[in-house]
Amino acid sequence: MPTKRTLNEQNSVKFFNTSINTMDDGVGILQINRQSNMVMFDFNAVLLFRFDGLYADVEYAVHHNNIPRDFQQILQKILTSTLHREFNVEYSHIIEDVDYQFNIKPEQTNEDMITCTVFCYNKLLETEEHIDMFGDVVGSGLSMFAGSTWWHDYDKGSEYFYSSDVSPKILGIPLATNKMYQVSEFGNVRDKGRIVSELYDESIEHEIMAFRNLRDNKTDYFAARTPVVTKDDKIVWVEAYGKCLLRYPDGTPRFVIAIDIYLTDIYEEKIQLELITSLIDKGLINSNVGIWYHQRHYLEGKYYFTKSYQTLMSSERTYKDETITDILDDQIKRMKADGRGYEKYLHEFRSLHNSIYMDGIDKYKIVIPNYKDANTFNWIEIRGTVIERDDEGHVLLFVGVNVDVTESFLRNRELERLRIMNERLTLAENLAVQTRGLMVWYHEIEPSQFNQRIYGNEMFQRQLGVKRTDDGNIDLHQLWHTLLNDSPEAIQMNQELKQRFNDIYRNKISSFQNIVAKHKNMDTGEIKYIEHSCEIAEYHTDGSIKLLGGILLDVTKQVLNQQRIQYLADYDTLSDLYNRNYFERYIDERLPDTYSILIFDLDGLKLINDAFGHIEGDRIIKQLAQFLKNTFSDALFIARIGGDEFAVLTEDVDFDRVTDKANQLEAAIDAFNNESDIEMNVSKGGKQVINNDLTFERAFIQAENIMYRRKLNNRSSRKSKVLESLMETLNGITGETKEHCERVSTLAEQTMRGLHRIRSSEIEDINLLGMVHDIGKITIPDGLLNKPGKLTDSEFEIVKKHSEAGYKIIRNITSSDDVCDGVLFHHERFDGGGYPQGLKGEDIPIFARVIAVVDAYDAMTHDRIYHQKMSQEKAVQELLKNSGTQFDPQVVHAFLKHCLNIEPKSD
Repeated sequence: MPTKRTLNEQNSVKFFNTSINTMDDGVGILQINRQSNMVMFDFNAVLLFRFDGLYADVEYAVHHNNIPRDFQQILQKILTSTLHREFNVEYSHIIEDVDYQFNIKPEQTNEDMITCTVFCYNKLLETEEHIDMFGDVVGSGLSMFAGSTWWHDYDKGSEYFYSSDVSPKILGIPLATNKMYQVSEFGNVRDKGRIVSELYDESIEHEIMAFRNLRDNKTDYFAARTPVVTKDDKIVWVEAYGKCLLRYPDGTPRFVIAIDIYLTDIYEEKIQLELITSLIDKGLINSNVGIWYHQRHYLEGKYYFTKSYQTLMSSERTYKDETITDILDDQIKRMKADGRGYEKYLHEFRSLHNSIYMDGIDKYKIVIPNYKDANTFNWIEIRGTVIERDDEGHVLLFVGVNVDVTESFLRNRELERLRIMNERLTLAENLAVQTRGLMVWYHEIEPSQFNQRIYGNEMFQRQLGVKRTDDGNIDLHQLWHTLLNDSPEAIQMNQELKQRFNDIYRNKISSFQNIVAKHKNMDTGEIKYIEHSCEIAEYHTDGSIKLLGGILLDVTKQVLNQQRIQYLADYDTLSDLYNRNYFERYIDERLPDTYSILIFDLDGLKLINDAFGHIEGDRIIKQLAQFLKNTFSDALFIARIGGDEFAVLTEDVDFDRVTDKANQLEAAIDAFNNESDIEMNVSKGGKQVINNDLTFERAFIQAENIMYRRKLNNRSSRKSKVLESLMETLNGITGETKEHCERVSTLAEQTMRGLHRIRSSEIEDINLLGMVHDIGKITIPDGLLNKPGKLTDSEFEIVKKHSEAGYKIIRNITSSDDVCDGVLFHHERFDGGGYPQGLKGEDIPIFARVIAVVDAYDAMTHDRIYHQKMSQEKAVQELLKNSGTQFDPQVVHAFLKHCLNIEPKSD
């Protein structure tokens, strides 16, 4: 027969669904694609790792810059390892000066996909901080005083599990620095409970069976309430709520999380009966009293029971030639069969009575349970007194008085239970007020009039700034005045709250829970989101409300976090426009029958990023987003659906009006370009859909095709403008004058002709290369480019990067490999000592070797910040001196002969 101690699976499900539990928040998911080397984090994983610039449900390359290098190594290890059954990876990450510990468990989902379950140990332990004293714990007469989280990671073996420090401290188990304990250690503590009382076997066996069902994949939850013996040899009850978070492919558990809540059972603590004593003393003469006594030595004498004793204690026994042992054994047997655990009182009585003879005490008083017959149960107070002892201390005469105290005992036990519950409720309320800021209220209503005042605790004044009278009353109008209606969302929330209260006061519903409204603290002006719960507690005889009450809880942090998560899910944080996820969801769920779809592409974004840096590229994106919002303010939505692509959906299908708005956008962009050093170029395309005459997919493709055709038509002219802009920037910040670039271009063409490279494409390319060979210098800080003195080693390393930067920039302008490679390699040396790749000899492209010579000659024969010009003769000597080491000898020969009319001497 089940006792009040047993719990079932539903108790565990209920616990994990409460706000107390945060253990599920400690679990996240990663998905890694072996084929594409891409990784995607779910929301929980993003919140657990808190990597800068990383968002949920977005694919990133495994080596993406926003993923820390040490975590890239973790991902690479998973990708390159054989994922056996227990394969797992440990990872640590410092967040706000706290060392967060993670365990990652990969599983091959299919041929290409790996699903990784992430467990954050720190987060799993947070539930201990959230446990309070409300709910079923207090209501059942049980008092929780500590919570302890543990989990079983079967990858580490079935003999060990992890536990916080709370359980070991309570149970007297030595603390493990790695928080890892043997299952057998805790099993031994549990088995001590069996020794204390056979009653505990049922609870312990129930726990074993509950966990076995979870282990056998019959359920993912288990719950149990079992006794344990503490380090102080006290019995306490432990409620365990557990959940299997991950299983192996064969269904056996892989990771189980649980929390133990340590309780003390008031029915198993010492019963307080001080009031009973005075009641018995006053009514003893008129009570139903039974007398029994014992003469001579305990081991030899008999017990005698009066007729009144028989009448009081049993309807079945004669009490002739009976021993105390026989009487107690019979009652203990009955109590065990009863299942309420009352046999402990009889064991205590036996021990107390034996102490009369063994320990020399002379008096005792105790209350025990008694079955008078199968249908009559009563509580008996026994007072035992030694009347006489012999010279050696042996008992010569002992007298016991039994009194039926059932009524007073039960009354006082109930009073004690209520007292304990009241203390705990008071403690729980104070704890809630202090730790969670709970606002507790009740409202008494008279049948004849509606009282406009409610009682509220002091937290109302702290949280909402409302005024309380000395006796704690608050005016309802003042409370309603704290509600904010500053947004459609707030208005909707507040209307729902008022409707629920109207339904309560009109007796349409008896309660409501967890209704959130937006409030303002009247003292501080602070905005708060408050969760309201209310319940009718008592009715008048006519069915009208007499008393109702409720709780208000500040959930501002949770609401703002949820809003932030929702924002990240729906918005592109750079442009503050809707993102691709929202765009696709809107199209699936809310697309009207008639609409216009407009596609905009920001041309040359990569070139802007490469040439001027991502900060400038981001500025252009944000500016275009603002133009779109200003121009299409009445659109259904505006979204950034790619890095440089934007979409506008509007219900306006009038061609002239839509065209007019597109022209307004172009005018705004032209005005911007007139004032900006960096030009914004945008291509656009659009398509109207009338009564779904096209599917959205076809309309989108047609709009995109129009946009791409316009983009291609304008590409060459835009590239020319971009190149001109870059050259102006180069001349402005580097001192590389247009004349220098033209001289290098001219000399390079003559040298190429001297090398018999006379194809028109080669001549065009060498002329362009002469103009742009140092284009990468626009990415170098001005202070380094114009520094008069010698550069330090670290400064020179920065300057050396201009050739690679220039390569990235020029790649966006021309498709010629000769020009691009010339920009990249014109600082290579013929002997292999140059940069960026240390190429040697003819491995260096010929265009780069030519520019190296003519650029050096022009630099030597013209004034620079860091040196004065030298004569042609000296410059020629330098070229010849470095021929074969820095420069290609054939190029030097061709340059001298065809540019300077100098015939070098043969070696």
